[in-house]
Amino acid sequence: MLFFSCYSQRQESIIYVIPDSVEILASEYIEKHNEYCYFVMYNNGENYELFIVSGDDYQDKSYSAFITNSNRKVVIDDKEYPMLFEYDFDFSTIDKLNIGEFGKRDGMIKRVQAIYHGYSIKFDRSGKLIDSTDK
Repeated sequence: MLFFSCYSQRQESIIYVIPDSVEILASEYIEKHNEYCYFVMYNNGENYELFIVSGDDYQDKSYSAFITNSNRKVVIDDKEYPMLFEYDFDFSTIDKLNIGEFGKRDGMIKRVQAIYHGYSIKFDRSGKLIDSTDK
């Protein structure tokens, strides 16, 4: 006979460490703007683009729960910030109580599309900077 025990435990964060060149630029941006922010990472198969998004930009948005509930954090100068990925918006739902029925979910899920603007840093897998820009 097998017994299973369910209990609540503190969810540990998944910590992301980005290349030094990217972390330094991100730290300089955060220090200059002195505001709460979160990060969104995109990957096009070859390169990455990291957006630094003002925290004020999400307070009233439908995806604010993604940010506040995320257990993924990026470390910038010994401080942890929420990290989202492009696929969070492709495959997650903002309405977790209405996820449809097995085999019949397509087209029934409430999804979020977000277009990010602001500071971004493009870099390759080795950390070589490609571009950094305010959009």
